[in-house]
Amino acid sequence: MTCRNVVPFWINNTSGDAGLNLSDIFCFKDKREEWHHVLLSGFTFDLPWVFEAAPCLSSVQYTFVILSGQKNTGTHRLHNGVWTTVGAGSSFEPVLRQHLTTAKFAVVEPSLPFPFGTHHSKFAIGLNRFGVRVAIFTANYTKEDWYQKRQGIFVQDFPFDRRVKGEDRHRQRPNDFSLYLHTYLSGCGLGERTAAVPGLAFFSTNFLQNFDFRDAAVRLVGSFPGVWDATAPLSGLGRLASVLKDVDTTPAGRGASILSWQFSSHGKLPDPFLNEVVHTMGGGRCCLVNIVYPTETEVRRSAEGWAGGLSIPITMKNWSDYFNPRLYRWCCACCEKETSAKHCLPHIKSYALLSGDRSSLYWCLMTSANLSQAAWGMPVSGNRRKILSYELGVVYTANSAVSSPFTVTLSHPFAPPGGDNLHWTPFCGGSVGMALPYNVLHPVPYDTTALLAEGKAVPADTLDVPWVVDLPHRGLDSLGRTFSEVVGAYQGGSPGLTGKKRCRDS
Repeated sequence: MTCRNVVPFWINNTSGDAGLNLSDIFCFKDKREEWHHVLLSGFTFDLPWVFEAAPCLSSVQYTFVILSGQKNTGTHRLHNGVWTTVGAGSSFEPVLRQHLTTAKFAVVEPSLPFPFGTHHSKFAIGLNRFGVRVAIFTANYTKEDWYQKRQGIFVQDFPFDRRVKGEDRHRQRPNDFSLYLHTYLSGCGLGERTAAVPGLAFFSTNFLQNFDFRDAAVRLVGSFPGVWDATAPLSGLGRLASVLKDVDTTPAGRGASILSWQFSSHGKLPDPFLNEVVHTMGGGRCCLVNIVYPTETEVRRSAEGWAGGLSIPITMKNWSDYFNPRLYRWCCACCEKETSAKHCLPHIKSYALLSGDRSSLYWCLMTSANLSQAAWGMPVSGNRRKILSYELGVVYTANSAVSSPFTVTLSHPFAPPGGDNLHWTPFCGGSVGMALPYNVLHPVPYDTTALLAEGKAVPADTLDVPWVVDLPHRGLDSLGRTFSEVVGAYQGGSPGLTGKKRCRDS
């Protein structure tokens, strides 16, 4: 795919793909560009690998903060309203002491007030003398996520705000991007109560007010735990609705608009929740729904083989009949052939509204959030929603192109988004688009999709079965292993994450 007027969306670089990796996000070759403050947020971390993959992180000068979804990793803990140092109880502390020679560090496990909630958002913030970099992505901080699964990445740099000197600058109306990011960090626990905690003080201030976010290409959509008014524009579906009301969705082409959902996991999906998601994402209009989801054969013949399916932990108990007449393949039909090149399974989560003639997008959301009530909100009494987990994503529109991007690491600029194996996907108007890792406009339907949509019962063959992790899986995968061998190796404590941990990354 040739480079066009694209938005700041990249895929991860696997086997020479034209994408980014973790090293790119933090790399600099000019000492003047070294990082002063860095914050990493994620669900799971392999910290030794992080410092190996991104060695520039070892030279962070002042503050290094991790928001972690892993238990027993925090160096600081909130107890009776007071932040205290955990001391030797953090499993991350020895690694951080080994690799950080200058920076003060802190690890926080954001509060999870409800059972089954997770800290699932994945992003990074880095500041140096030239400005701030904000990166939001779908990958955990592990080698397998960055090099074996398909991920989505947003990165944009912002300069210091030099429009007005002195205090007058801070009286200007905050940009929505910076305002929401500040709100989100506060929701993760970084605020007034952590302002005096060593290692946390910098990111507990409103440091974002020092930067110029007027050219922000995207809108942020997050979730954080709590019980929210259904229309509150802060978290979950309420935040998404607030952002989408500003997107022009004037019908383009004939036919009903189409919603595309692509995810790697989901929870229990009652009909009222699904209807609310459709209503929110469709702007109140009647929409068709496409669900892009890998088949069993796509999993078996992927780069990871059966092991990749453990990161798509949908069980038969939670599988929804709503999906069956709406299923489309992750790959094209040629990927079903034994001779096809091995592909990466999706860990990216993306949702989009398409024109009725499938010619273009109105908007596209890349996010850490799967299709679940824990992420988007479950109804409770009084027209409110209860959200269990932390999530963060970005909404791209036709206004998301960046003509002359600013960079804080001029010595290591990013290659433009694109690649031979990506799909040019225009927004309405045609001049701006995204380089997506799957064909969202014209996905290949399962063989049974059309027949089931007509209400006909048909048997599914082995090439047409959606991946369900707890069903029997037969045959050798792309690496010559049976499913039982793969599960046994993971349960036996082989290198990497256990199957149980992967299944929690929902």
